[in-house]
Amino acid sequence: MLKKVEEFIRENQMILPGDRVVAGVSGGADSVCLLDILNRLSKMLSFSLEAVHVNHMIRGEEANRDEEYVKNLCRKLQVPLRCIHRDIPKLSKESGESLEEAGRRARYEAFYSIEGVDKIAVAHHADDQAETVLYNIFRGSSLKGAGGMRPVRDKVIRPLLCVSRKEIEDYLSVRNMTFCTDSTNFSNEYTRNKIRNDIIPLVREAVQRDVVSNLNDFSQDMRESYEYIRKKAEDVLNECRRNENTETGQIILDGNMLLSEPSVIRREVIMLSIRELSGTLKNITRKHISSVEELLTKPVSRQTDLPYGIVAVRDYDSIILRKKDRNVQEQEENPFVSLKEGDFEFEVLDYEGNWEIITNDYTKVFDYDKIKGNVKVRKRMPGDYIILDGSGNRKLLKSYFIDEKIPRRLRDKIWLLAEDSHVLWIVGYRISAAYKADGTTKRILKATIRRKRNGI
Repeated sequence: MLKKVEEFIRENQMILPGDRVVAGVSGGADSVCLLDILNRLSKMLSFSLEAVHVNHMIRGEEANRDEEYVKNLCRKLQVPLRCIHRDIPKLSKESGESLEEAGRRARYEAFYSIEGVDKIAVAHHADDQAETVLYNIFRGSSLKGAGGMRPVRDKVIRPLLCVSRKEIEDYLSVRNMTFCTDSTNFSNEYTRNKIRNDIIPLVREAVQRDVVSNLNDFSQDMRESYEYIRKKAEDVLNECRRNENTETGQIILDGNMLLSEPSVIRREVIMLSIRELSGTLKNITRKHISSVEELLTKPVSRQTDLPYGIVAVRDYDSIILRKKDRNVQEQEENPFVSLKEGDFEFEVLDYEGNWEIITNDYTKVFDYDKIKGNVKVRKRMPGDYIILDGSGNRKLLKSYFIDEKIPRRLRDKIWLLAEDSHVLWIVGYRISAAYKADGTTKRILKATIRRKRNGI
């Protein structure tokens, strides 16, 4: 199996000589196998290796047991380790995400927070790929989603995608290596667990024993098909666009030429155009793409609004995708950028926990006694940071803006309530976890935006 993974790494150019590789290690069988294999290959492939363990603070003593196991394992393998604590139940409650979603986001934030890393290795394997493909298809995936996880995505690499869970267990058995078992893996509270524990075994019994292998082959075919379509769409986009650049904030597409292409190519051309204007496809759905495609057969002047302040308009013989007027767009993306410093009001109130704190986009409250310095309303400055969870870990405001995909043009216009470099409130987005009122709060600082004056 070691040779199989090595060939897979080389085939996909996952790791280059001199790379600094960080492996996510939970303590489960998959990540233990990943760490051991990478450790054995590190000298052969000339890369450095370290590990990161994220304690999700979900399973109490079981989670602490996993952390201690990982510490002992890394000590034995002589692999540097960094342990990070994230209160996932709290993050989940704050963000409205499921525990599964919040945990995944927190893990990748932890991985990417380590400076100077070339590659981030995660332990997804062939069975995980099969689950992902089914999950994406059930949710209404595009061709890209049916391709599942890619072996390499930006800095993230998946060296074990070429092996099954059984191969991993056999490897650990031969190596006489123990691992931890996460009790939540057996709970069908999580969507992927239902697929793993119920659906795949049912398909294996009723339809096809090689369901995992077949789904992996299918995902590979889908990835290759999508790559072909994407490259074809790039050629079509270059041929049918009528303007040479996007400095004017718009892309003009020849409608007749686009109509002559198959729908699958048209949709991909539209997606590429939107991504060129917005820089992301995060909130773009199949419905958005279809609404633009439908304009090709609609009367002149028909239009459809898209995320990121983009509008698509049917012209006489073309489709125009353009950004709205910047002021209008910014108001839609964050209506608070038009505020003035004097539009904020502050009160210090006694709070004994016997009255409800009402907060919304216009009103926020903070534990007044946790504030030690001067609080100011201002725009961002170098070194600004915010604390997102109860662990006290800082996140630079710049990194927060990047991770949340807040448009660069807005970042210098967003209002902040800050104590020195610590941001209490990113107006229009969120507050720092460090100043939240709790059971010990005696006084609160109430910050209010005067809504009527600003019409927001």
